[in-house]
Amino acid sequence: MIPRTFLSTYAANGQQQMAVKFLTDITGLKRWADYIPVKLTQGGSENTYANNGFIDVVSVTVTSTMRPFAEYVPVYVDSSATDAWQVNATGYIPYGYAGFGGANMVLDFTNGSSLDSRITFTRASTATRVNPSGVIESVAINTARFDYNPATLAPLGLLIEEQRTNLITYSEQFDNAAWSTASPYSVTANTVISPDGSQDGDSLIVASGQSSFATGVTKQVVTKAASAIQYTRSAYFKALGSTTSVRFIDFGNTTTNSASVNISLVDGSTVTAPATTGTFSGASVSVTNAGNGWWRVALTYTTDTHTSLTVRSFPYVGSTALTGDGTSGLYIWGAQLEAGAFATSYIPTVASQVTRSSDLALMTGTNFSSWFNATEGTMYASYVLVSDSANIGVFEVDDNTSSNVIQMRYSSSSFAQYSVSVGGVTQASQAPSGYSTSGLYKRAIAYKVNSFNQAINGALPSTEDTSGTIPTVTQARIGNEAASNFINGYIRQIAYYPTRLTNAQLQSITA
Repeated sequence: MIPRTFLSTYAANGQQQMAVKFLTDITGLKRWADYIPVKLTQGGSENTYANNGFIDVVSVTVTSTMRPFAEYVPVYVDSSATDAWQVNATGYIPYGYAGFGGANMVLDFTNGSSLDSRITFTRASTATRVNPSGVIESVAINTARFDYNPATLAPLGLLIEEQRTNLITYSEQFDNAAWSTASPYSVTANTVISPDGSQDGDSLIVASGQSSFATGVTKQVVTKAASAIQYTRSAYFKALGSTTSVRFIDFGNTTTNSASVNISLVDGSTVTAPATTGTFSGASVSVTNAGNGWWRVALTYTTDTHTSLTVRSFPYVGSTALTGDGTSGLYIWGAQLEAGAFATSYIPTVASQVTRSSDLALMTGTNFSSWFNATEGTMYASYVLVSDSANIGVFEVDDNTSSNVIQMRYSSSSFAQYSVSVGGVTQASQAPSGYSTSGLYKRAIAYKVNSFNQAINGALPSTEDTSGTIPTVTQARIGNEAASNFINGYIRQIAYYPTRLTNAQLQSITA
Protein backbone atom coordinates (compact mmCIF):
# COMPACT_ATOMS: atom_id res chain seq x y z
CA MET A 1 0.00 0.00 0.00
CA ILE A 2 1.25 3.48 -0.89
CA PRO A 3 -0.88 6.04 0.92
CA ARG A 4 -0.21 9.02 -1.33
CA THR A 5 0.19 9.92 -5.00
CA PHE A 6 3.82 10.74 -5.80
CA LEU A 7 5.54 12.33 -8.74
CA SER A 8 7.76 9.84 -10.48
CA THR A 9 10.74 9.89 -12.80
CA TYR A 10 11.59 7.54 -15.63
CA ALA A 11 14.65 5.38 -16.01
CA ALA A 12 16.49 5.09 -19.28
CA ASN A 13 14.46 1.99 -20.13
CA GLY A 14 11.20 3.92 -19.61
CA GLN A 15 10.24 2.23 -16.35
CA GLN A 16 8.79 4.41 -13.61
CA GLN A 17 10.91 5.06 -10.56
CA MET A 18 10.13 6.56 -7.19
CA ALA A 19 12.71 8.62 -5.36
CA VAL A 20 13.03 7.29 -1.81
CA LYS A 21 14.80 8.83 1.18
CA PHE A 22 15.54 6.37 3.97
CA LEU A 23 15.23 8.21 7.28
CA THR A 24 17.61 7.57 10.17
CA ASP A 25 16.15 10.01 12.71
CA ILE A 26 12.38 10.19 13.12
CA THR A 27 12.19 12.09 16.41
CA GLY A 28 9.10 14.28 16.42
CA LEU A 29 7.76 12.93 13.14
CA LYS A 30 4.30 11.40 12.80
CA ARG A 31 3.91 7.98 11.23
CA TRP A 32 2.07 8.07 7.88
CA ALA A 33 1.98 11.88 8.00
CA ASP A 34 5.73 12.54 7.83
CA TYR A 35 7.09 9.17 6.77
CA ILE A 36 6.03 5.69 5.66
CA PRO A 37 7.00 2.81 7.97
CA VAL A 38 8.09 -0.23 5.99
CA LYS A 39 9.54 -3.66 6.54
CA LEU A 40 12.37 -4.42 4.13
CA THR A 41 13.42 -7.93 3.22
CA GLN A 42 16.51 -8.82 1.26
CA GLY A 43 16.94 -11.31 -1.54
CA GLY A 44 14.95 -12.53 -4.48
CA SER A 45 15.44 -12.03 -8.17
CA GLU A 46 15.13 -8.66 -9.87
CA ASN A 47 11.52 -7.67 -10.41
CA THR A 48 10.40 -4.97 -12.78
CA TYR A 49 7.21 -3.13 -13.59
CA ALA A 50 7.21 -4.81 -16.97
CA ASN A 51 6.97 -8.39 -15.70
CA ASN A 52 5.93 -8.50 -12.07
CA GLY A 53 4.47 -5.15 -11.10
CA PHE A 54 7.40 -3.57 -9.26
CA ILE A 55 9.03 -0.16 -9.65
CA ASP A 56 12.75 0.48 -9.29
CA VAL A 57 13.71 2.75 -6.40
CA VAL A 58 15.95 5.77 -6.80
CA SER A 59 17.53 6.50 -3.42
CA VAL A 60 17.84 10.17 -2.53
CA THR A 61 20.92 11.36 -0.65
CA VAL A 62 20.46 15.14 -0.93
CA THR A 63 16.96 16.45 -0.29
CA SER A 64 17.48 20.08 0.64
CA THR A 65 15.85 21.29 -2.58
CA MET A 66 13.22 18.55 -2.84
CA ARG A 67 9.79 18.31 -1.26
CA PRO A 68 8.83 15.22 0.76
CA PHE A 69 5.77 13.36 -0.57
CA ALA A 70 5.95 15.47 -3.73
CA GLU A 71 9.39 14.75 -5.14
CA TYR A 72 10.55 11.92 -2.92
CA VAL A 73 9.09 9.40 -0.48
CA PRO A 74 10.48 9.48 3.08
CA VAL A 75 10.50 5.95 4.49
CA TYR A 76 11.69 4.42 7.75
CA VAL A 77 12.50 0.77 8.41
CA ASP A 78 9.99 -0.26 11.06
CA SER A 79 9.68 -3.86 12.24
CA SER A 80 6.05 -3.28 13.24
CA ALA A 81 5.03 -1.97 9.81
CA THR A 82 2.34 -3.89 7.95
CA ASP A 83 3.80 -3.49 4.45
CA ALA A 84 6.77 -5.64 3.46
CA TRP A 85 8.69 -3.81 0.73
CA GLN A 86 11.33 -6.04 -0.80
CA VAL A 87 14.67 -4.65 -1.92
CA ASN A 88 17.62 -6.12 -3.75
CA ALA A 89 20.94 -4.73 -4.93
CA THR A 90 19.33 -1.91 -6.89
CA GLY A 91 16.17 -1.75 -4.81
CA TYR A 92 12.49 -1.90 -5.67
CA ILE A 93 9.16 -1.40 -3.94
CA PRO A 94 5.75 -2.88 -4.72
CA TYR A 95 3.97 -1.22 -7.58
CA GLY A 96 1.23 1.07 -6.29
CA TYR A 97 -1.26 3.73 -7.23
CA ALA A 98 1.34 6.23 -8.43
CA GLY A 99 2.09 4.07 -11.46
CA PHE A 100 -1.31 4.22 -13.23
CA GLY A 101 0.07 4.93 -16.65
CA GLY A 102 -2.60 5.64 -19.27
CA ALA A 103 -5.34 6.75 -16.87
CA ASN A 104 -6.75 10.20 -17.71
CA MET A 105 -8.55 10.63 -14.38
CA VAL A 106 -7.13 9.59 -11.00
CA LEU A 107 -8.42 10.41 -7.54
CA ASP A 108 -6.42 9.52 -4.44
CA PHE A 109 -8.39 9.80 -1.21
CA THR A 110 -5.58 8.57 1.04
CA ASN A 111 -3.56 11.78 1.08
CA GLY A 112 -5.88 13.34 3.65
CA SER A 113 -5.91 16.78 2.12
CA SER A 114 -8.70 18.45 0.15
CA LEU A 115 -11.30 16.91 -2.13
CA ASP A 116 -10.70 17.14 -5.88
CA SER A 117 -12.51 20.24 -7.17
CA ARG A 118 -14.28 18.17 -9.85
CA ILE A 119 -16.27 16.34 -7.17
CA THR A 120 -19.52 17.77 -5.84
CA PHE A 121 -19.84 16.59 -2.27
CA THR A 122 -22.92 17.02 -0.08
CA ARG A 123 -24.03 15.93 3.37
CA ALA A 124 -26.85 17.83 5.06
CA SER A 125 -25.45 17.46 8.58
CA THR A 126 -22.20 17.53 10.46
CA ALA A 127 -20.41 14.22 10.99
CA THR A 128 -17.34 12.85 12.74
CA ARG A 129 -14.10 11.38 11.52
CA VAL A 130 -10.79 10.21 12.99
CA ASN A 131 -8.20 12.83 12.06
CA PRO A 132 -4.49 12.24 11.23
CA SER A 133 -3.64 12.44 14.94
CA GLY A 134 -6.06 9.60 15.75
CA VAL A 135 -8.61 11.88 17.41
CA ILE A 136 -12.35 11.89 16.68
CA GLU A 137 -13.45 15.32 15.49
CA SER A 138 -16.54 16.97 14.03
CA VAL A 139 -16.63 17.79 10.31
CA ALA A 140 -18.80 20.56 8.90
CA ILE A 141 -21.88 20.17 6.70
CA ASN A 142 -21.04 19.33 3.05
CA THR A 143 -17.43 18.56 3.96
CA ALA A 144 -15.80 15.29 2.95
CA ARG A 145 -14.29 13.05 5.62
CA PHE A 146 -10.80 11.65 5.12
CA ASP A 147 -10.60 9.04 7.86
CA TYR A 148 -7.61 7.49 9.64
CA ASN A 149 -7.03 4.36 11.67
CA PRO A 150 -7.09 5.59 15.30
CA ALA A 151 -4.52 3.04 16.45
CA THR A 152 -1.96 3.08 13.60
CA LEU A 153 -2.79 6.52 12.13
CA ALA A 154 -2.77 4.95 8.66
CA PRO A 155 -4.98 6.79 6.14
CA LEU A 156 -8.15 4.86 5.33
CA GLY A 157 -9.65 6.97 2.55
CA LEU A 158 -12.85 8.89 1.83
CA LEU A 159 -15.58 7.81 4.26
CA ILE A 160 -19.00 7.37 2.62
CA GLU A 161 -21.95 6.38 4.84
CA GLU A 162 -25.71 6.12 4.73
CA GLN A 163 -27.97 8.16 6.99
CA ARG A 164 -28.10 6.96 10.59
CA THR A 165 -29.60 8.16 13.90
CA ASN A 166 -28.09 7.76 17.35
CA LEU A 167 -31.08 6.80 19.51
CA ILE A 168 -29.20 7.21 22.79
CA THR A 169 -29.21 10.64 24.43
CA TYR A 170 -26.36 12.20 26.42
CA SER A 171 -23.94 9.90 24.65
CA GLU A 172 -20.93 11.25 26.56
CA GLN A 173 -22.56 12.25 29.87
CA PHE A 174 -23.11 9.11 31.93
CA ASP A 175 -23.72 11.16 35.06
CA ASN A 176 -26.88 12.58 33.45
CA ALA A 177 -30.30 11.45 34.65
CA ALA A 178 -30.94 9.90 31.23
CA TRP A 179 -28.59 7.15 32.45
CA SER A 180 -30.05 5.32 35.43
CA THR A 181 -27.32 4.51 37.95
CA ALA A 182 -27.74 3.01 41.42
CA SER A 183 -25.72 1.15 44.06
CA PRO A 184 -23.24 -0.48 43.85
CA TYR A 185 -22.24 1.76 40.93
CA SER A 186 -21.17 5.38 40.83
CA VAL A 187 -20.25 7.64 37.90
CA THR A 188 -17.62 10.38 37.96
CA ALA A 189 -17.59 12.70 34.96
CA ASN A 190 -14.60 13.86 32.92
CA THR A 191 -11.88 11.78 34.53
CA VAL A 192 -9.92 10.62 31.47
CA ILE A 193 -8.89 11.70 27.97
CA SER A 194 -11.46 10.22 25.60
CA PRO A 195 -11.13 9.29 21.90
CA ASP A 196 -11.99 12.89 20.99
CA GLY A 197 -8.81 14.13 22.71
CA SER A 198 -10.62 15.95 25.52
CA GLN A 199 -10.89 15.04 29.19
CA ASP A 200 -14.55 14.08 28.91
CA GLY A 201 -14.46 10.33 29.42
CA ASP A 202 -16.38 9.17 32.50
CA SER A 203 -15.54 6.60 35.19
CA LEU A 204 -17.99 3.86 36.14
CA ILE A 205 -16.88 2.49 39.54
CA VAL A 206 -18.06 -0.57 41.48
CA ALA A 207 -18.31 -0.15 45.26
CA SER A 208 -15.89 -2.12 47.41
CA GLY A 209 -16.88 -5.75 48.01
CA GLN A 210 -19.81 -5.60 45.58
CA SER A 211 -20.35 -7.63 42.40
CA SER A 212 -20.24 -5.72 39.13
CA PHE A 213 -23.06 -7.87 37.75
CA ALA A 214 -25.74 -5.87 39.54
CA THR A 215 -28.94 -4.12 38.56
CA GLY A 216 -27.54 -0.74 39.63
CA VAL A 217 -25.32 -0.53 36.53
CA THR A 218 -25.58 2.60 34.37
CA LYS A 219 -28.27 1.92 31.79
CA GLN A 220 -30.60 3.72 29.41
CA VAL A 221 -34.05 2.70 28.18
CA VAL A 222 -34.95 3.52 24.57
CA THR A 223 -38.49 3.51 23.18
CA LYS A 224 -38.93 1.51 19.96
CA ALA A 225 -41.63 0.43 17.55
CA ALA A 226 -43.66 -2.70 18.32
CA SER A 227 -41.77 -4.79 15.79
CA ALA A 228 -38.62 -6.87 15.55
CA ILE A 229 -35.81 -4.42 14.67
CA GLN A 230 -32.15 -5.00 13.98
CA TYR A 231 -29.97 -2.70 16.09
CA THR A 232 -26.27 -2.12 16.61
CA ARG A 233 -25.27 -0.78 20.01
CA SER A 234 -21.74 0.54 20.45
CA ALA A 235 -19.62 2.46 22.94
CA TYR A 236 -15.97 3.18 23.68
CA PHE A 237 -14.44 1.48 26.73
CA LYS A 238 -11.13 1.48 28.54
CA ALA A 239 -10.17 -0.76 31.45
CA LEU A 240 -10.02 0.88 34.86
CA GLY A 241 -8.19 -0.79 37.75
CA SER A 242 -8.50 -4.56 37.87
CA THR A 243 -11.13 -4.71 35.09
CA THR A 244 -10.03 -6.70 32.02
CA SER A 245 -13.22 -6.97 29.94
CA VAL A 246 -16.64 -5.44 29.32
CA ARG A 247 -19.92 -7.34 29.16
CA PHE A 248 -22.87 -6.06 27.12
CA ILE A 249 -26.37 -7.22 27.99
CA ASP A 250 -29.25 -5.48 26.16
CA PHE A 251 -32.80 -6.67 26.76
CA GLY A 252 -36.43 -6.05 25.82
CA ASN A 253 -39.41 -6.24 28.13
CA THR A 254 -37.57 -8.65 30.43
CA THR A 255 -34.00 -9.83 30.87
CA THR A 256 -35.01 -13.25 29.51
CA ASN A 257 -35.16 -11.67 26.03
CA SER A 258 -31.65 -10.33 25.48
CA ALA A 259 -28.43 -10.12 23.50
CA SER A 260 -24.99 -10.23 25.12
CA VAL A 261 -21.25 -10.43 24.53
CA ASN A 262 -18.05 -10.16 26.59
CA ILE A 263 -15.00 -8.44 25.05
CA SER A 264 -11.44 -8.19 26.36
CA LEU A 265 -10.23 -4.64 26.95
CA VAL A 266 -6.67 -5.91 26.86
CA ASP A 267 -6.50 -7.10 23.27
CA GLY A 268 -10.05 -6.76 21.89
CA SER A 269 -10.63 -10.50 21.69
CA THR A 270 -13.97 -12.15 22.37
CA VAL A 271 -14.11 -13.59 25.89
CA THR A 272 -17.68 -14.87 25.63
CA ALA A 273 -19.24 -15.21 22.19
CA PRO A 274 -22.21 -13.03 21.19
CA ALA A 275 -25.45 -14.76 22.11
CA THR A 276 -29.19 -14.17 22.40
CA THR A 277 -31.90 -15.49 24.68
CA GLY A 278 -35.68 -15.70 24.39
CA THR A 279 -37.14 -13.75 21.48
CA PHE A 280 -33.93 -11.89 20.53
CA SER A 281 -31.86 -13.32 17.66
CA GLY A 282 -28.89 -12.88 15.33
CA ALA A 283 -26.17 -11.59 17.66
CA SER A 284 -22.78 -10.60 16.22
CA VAL A 285 -19.98 -8.33 17.38
CA SER A 286 -17.23 -6.11 15.98
CA VAL A 287 -14.38 -4.58 17.96
CA THR A 288 -12.18 -1.65 16.91
CA ASN A 289 -8.94 -0.54 18.52
CA ALA A 290 -9.52 3.18 19.12
CA GLY A 291 -6.01 3.87 20.43
CA ASN A 292 -4.67 4.84 23.86
CA GLY A 293 -6.23 1.78 25.49
CA TRP A 294 -9.74 2.49 24.18
CA TRP A 295 -11.84 -0.11 22.34
CA ARG A 296 -15.06 0.46 20.45
CA VAL A 297 -17.35 -2.53 20.99
CA ALA A 298 -20.38 -2.91 18.70
CA LEU A 299 -23.04 -5.57 19.34
CA THR A 300 -25.64 -6.26 16.62
CA TYR A 301 -28.88 -8.15 17.24
CA THR A 302 -32.57 -8.32 16.33
CA THR A 303 -35.08 -7.51 19.05
CA ASP A 304 -38.55 -8.82 19.79
CA THR A 305 -41.76 -6.85 19.19
CA HIS A 306 -41.90 -5.11 22.56
CA THR A 307 -41.72 -1.31 22.69
CA SER A 308 -38.64 -0.73 24.82
CA LEU A 309 -34.95 -1.65 24.77
CA THR A 310 -32.59 -1.38 27.73
CA VAL A 311 -28.83 -1.10 27.15
CA ARG A 312 -26.27 -1.95 29.86
CA SER A 313 -22.52 -2.53 30.17
CA PHE A 314 -20.71 -4.28 33.04
CA PRO A 315 -17.00 -4.29 34.00
CA TYR A 316 -15.72 -7.87 34.18
CA VAL A 317 -12.51 -9.75 34.86
CA GLY A 318 -12.32 -12.19 31.98
CA SER A 319 -15.61 -14.09 32.02
CA THR A 320 -16.33 -13.36 35.70
CA ALA A 321 -18.05 -10.40 37.32
CA LEU A 322 -15.68 -7.92 38.94
CA THR A 323 -15.61 -7.74 42.74
CA GLY A 324 -15.42 -4.03 43.42
CA ASP A 325 -12.59 -2.37 45.33
CA GLY A 326 -13.93 1.19 45.13
CA THR A 327 -11.54 2.20 42.35
CA SER A 328 -11.99 -0.37 39.57
CA GLY A 329 -14.57 -0.34 36.81
CA LEU A 330 -14.76 1.12 33.32
CA TYR A 331 -13.86 4.30 31.52
CA ILE A 332 -16.74 4.89 29.11
CA TRP A 333 -17.50 7.36 26.31
CA GLY A 334 -19.44 7.70 23.08
CA ALA A 335 -22.51 5.48 23.46
CA GLN A 336 -24.55 4.83 20.32
CA LEU A 337 -27.62 2.81 19.34
CA GLU A 338 -28.59 2.75 15.68
CA ALA A 339 -31.01 0.74 13.59
CA GLY A 340 -28.87 -1.31 11.23
CA ALA A 341 -26.62 -4.31 10.79
CA PHE A 342 -23.34 -2.58 11.65
CA ALA A 343 -21.92 0.40 13.51
CA THR A 344 -21.24 3.63 11.64
CA SER A 345 -19.13 6.61 12.65
CA TYR A 346 -19.82 8.11 16.03
CA ILE A 347 -22.82 10.49 16.30
CA PRO A 348 -22.63 12.59 19.50
CA THR A 349 -25.89 13.48 21.26
CA VAL A 350 -27.04 15.57 24.20
CA ALA A 351 -30.71 16.04 25.14
CA SER A 352 -32.17 14.51 21.97
CA GLN A 353 -31.46 11.88 19.37
CA VAL A 354 -29.29 13.06 16.45
CA THR A 355 -29.34 12.06 12.78
CA ARG A 356 -26.26 12.13 10.57
CA SER A 357 -27.15 12.56 6.89
CA SER A 358 -25.73 10.44 4.09
CA ASP A 359 -22.57 11.34 2.16
CA LEU A 360 -23.01 11.96 -1.58
CA ALA A 361 -20.10 12.37 -4.02
CA LEU A 362 -20.79 13.15 -7.71
CA MET A 363 -18.92 14.27 -10.82
CA THR A 364 -21.19 16.04 -13.32
CA GLY A 365 -21.08 18.34 -16.35
CA THR A 366 -17.65 18.98 -17.81
CA ASN A 367 -16.10 17.66 -14.60
CA PHE A 368 -17.34 14.31 -15.89
CA SER A 369 -17.38 14.63 -19.68
CA SER A 370 -13.78 15.93 -19.78
CA TRP A 371 -12.43 12.47 -18.92
CA PHE A 372 -15.18 10.00 -19.86
CA ASN A 373 -15.10 8.08 -23.15
CA ALA A 374 -18.59 7.11 -24.33
CA THR A 375 -17.26 4.39 -26.64
CA GLU A 376 -14.93 2.35 -24.45
CA GLY A 377 -13.14 2.61 -21.13
CA THR A 378 -12.03 1.04 -17.86
CA MET A 379 -13.21 2.03 -14.37
CA TYR A 380 -10.94 1.25 -11.40
CA ALA A 381 -11.63 1.51 -7.67
CA SER A 382 -9.71 0.59 -4.55
CA TYR A 383 -11.90 0.51 -1.47
CA VAL A 384 -12.43 -0.94 2.00
CA LEU A 385 -15.79 -2.36 3.05
CA VAL A 386 -16.76 -2.46 6.71
CA SER A 387 -20.37 -3.61 6.43
CA ASP A 388 -22.44 -6.51 5.19
CA SER A 389 -25.20 -4.63 3.39
CA ALA A 390 -27.21 -6.51 0.79
CA ASN A 391 -26.64 -3.84 -1.90
CA ILE A 392 -23.60 -1.57 -2.09
CA GLY A 393 -22.65 0.96 -4.75
CA VAL A 394 -18.90 1.43 -5.24
CA PHE A 395 -18.36 3.39 -8.48
CA GLU A 396 -20.81 3.94 -11.33
CA VAL A 397 -21.58 6.17 -14.28
CA ASP A 398 -25.22 6.90 -15.17
CA ASP A 399 -27.68 9.47 -16.54
CA ASN A 400 -29.22 10.15 -13.13
CA THR A 401 -31.50 7.16 -13.59
CA SER A 402 -31.03 3.44 -13.07
CA SER A 403 -31.94 2.74 -16.72
CA ASN A 404 -28.63 3.76 -18.30
CA VAL A 405 -25.73 2.80 -16.13
CA ILE A 406 -22.37 1.05 -15.79
CA GLN A 407 -22.10 -0.12 -12.18
CA MET A 408 -19.45 -1.53 -9.88
CA ARG A 409 -21.46 -2.83 -6.94
CA TYR A 410 -22.44 -5.68 -4.64
CA SER A 411 -25.79 -7.21 -5.56
CA SER A 412 -26.07 -9.02 -2.22
CA SER A 413 -23.75 -10.26 0.46
CA SER A 414 -20.59 -11.77 -1.10
CA PHE A 415 -21.67 -11.17 -4.74
CA ALA A 416 -19.27 -8.71 -6.42
CA GLN A 417 -21.42 -7.57 -9.33
CA TYR A 418 -20.87 -5.33 -12.29
CA SER A 419 -23.82 -4.42 -14.48
CA VAL A 420 -24.34 -2.50 -17.72
CA SER A 421 -27.84 -1.37 -18.71
CA VAL A 422 -29.23 0.57 -21.69
CA GLY A 423 -32.81 1.81 -21.48
CA GLY A 424 -33.42 -0.44 -18.51
CA VAL A 425 -32.29 -3.55 -20.39
CA THR A 426 -29.26 -5.40 -19.05
CA GLN A 427 -26.44 -5.57 -21.60
CA ALA A 428 -23.78 -7.26 -19.48
CA SER A 429 -23.58 -8.50 -15.92
CA GLN A 430 -21.39 -10.65 -13.70
CA ALA A 431 -21.95 -11.44 -10.04
CA PRO A 432 -19.25 -13.84 -8.82
CA SER A 433 -19.77 -15.05 -5.26
CA GLY A 434 -17.38 -15.58 -2.40
CA TYR A 435 -16.33 -11.94 -1.96
CA SER A 436 -16.92 -10.94 1.65
CA THR A 437 -18.30 -7.45 2.12
CA SER A 438 -15.43 -6.53 4.41
CA GLY A 439 -11.76 -5.85 3.75
CA LEU A 440 -9.68 -4.20 1.02
CA TYR A 441 -10.56 -4.68 -2.64
CA LYS A 442 -9.13 -3.51 -5.95
CA ARG A 443 -11.55 -3.83 -8.85
CA ALA A 444 -11.69 -2.79 -12.48
CA ILE A 445 -14.54 -2.90 -15.02
CA ALA A 446 -13.76 -2.72 -18.73
CA TYR A 447 -16.43 -1.93 -21.33
CA LYS A 448 -16.69 -1.75 -25.10
CA VAL A 449 -19.42 -2.83 -27.50
CA ASN A 450 -19.58 -6.64 -27.28
CA SER A 451 -16.67 -6.76 -24.83
CA PHE A 452 -17.15 -6.51 -21.04
CA ASN A 453 -15.19 -7.91 -18.12
CA GLN A 454 -14.01 -7.23 -14.58
CA ALA A 455 -11.01 -8.09 -12.44
CA ILE A 456 -10.95 -8.33 -8.64
CA ASN A 457 -7.69 -8.38 -6.67
CA GLY A 458 -5.72 -9.63 -9.64
CA ALA A 459 -8.16 -12.32 -10.75
CA LEU A 460 -10.75 -12.64 -13.53
CA PRO A 461 -13.63 -14.26 -11.62
CA SER A 462 -15.95 -14.71 -14.61
CA THR A 463 -15.90 -15.26 -18.36
CA GLU A 464 -15.82 -12.18 -20.56
CA ASP A 465 -19.26 -11.03 -21.78
CA THR A 466 -19.11 -10.65 -25.58
CA SER A 467 -22.54 -9.18 -26.29
CA GLY A 468 -23.98 -5.78 -25.43
CA THR A 469 -24.04 -2.04 -26.14
CA ILE A 470 -22.97 1.03 -24.14
CA PRO A 471 -25.37 3.44 -22.39
CA THR A 472 -25.34 7.21 -22.77
CA VAL A 473 -24.37 8.62 -19.36
CA THR A 474 -23.81 12.08 -17.89
CA GLN A 475 -22.27 11.68 -14.44
CA ALA A 476 -20.23 9.53 -12.07
CA ARG A 477 -21.22 8.42 -8.57
CA ILE A 478 -18.61 7.53 -5.96
CA GLY A 479 -19.62 5.24 -3.11
CA ASN A 480 -23.35 5.05 -3.87
CA GLU A 481 -25.87 4.18 -6.55
CA ALA A 482 -28.87 6.41 -7.26
CA ALA A 483 -28.22 8.27 -3.97
CA SER A 484 -28.81 5.04 -2.05
CA ASN A 485 -27.02 1.75 -1.32
CA PHE A 486 -24.05 3.60 0.15
CA ILE A 487 -20.75 1.79 0.48
CA ASN A 488 -20.55 2.43 4.24
CA GLY A 489 -16.81 2.18 3.98
CA TYR A 490 -13.75 3.84 2.48
CA ILE A 491 -12.99 4.76 -1.11
CA ARG A 492 -9.20 4.80 -1.40
CA GLN A 493 -8.55 5.44 -5.09
CA ILE A 494 -10.56 5.94 -8.24
CA ALA A 495 -9.07 5.87 -11.74
CA TYR A 496 -10.42 5.91 -15.26
CA TYR A 497 -8.79 4.76 -18.48
CA PRO A 498 -10.31 6.02 -21.75
CA THR A 499 -9.71 2.62 -23.38
CA ARG A 500 -10.94 -0.89 -22.81
CA LEU A 501 -7.86 -2.42 -21.16
CA THR A 502 -7.04 -6.01 -21.97
CA ASN A 503 -8.00 -8.72 -19.54
CA ALA A 504 -4.34 -9.14 -18.61
CA GLN A 505 -4.09 -5.42 -17.89
CA LEU A 506 -7.19 -5.61 -15.70
CA GLN A 507 -5.49 -8.28 -13.64
CA SER A 508 -2.29 -6.24 -13.44
CA ILE A 509 -3.83 -3.01 -12.14
CA THR A 510 -5.92 -4.85 -9.53
CA ALA A 511 -3.15 -7.14 -8.26
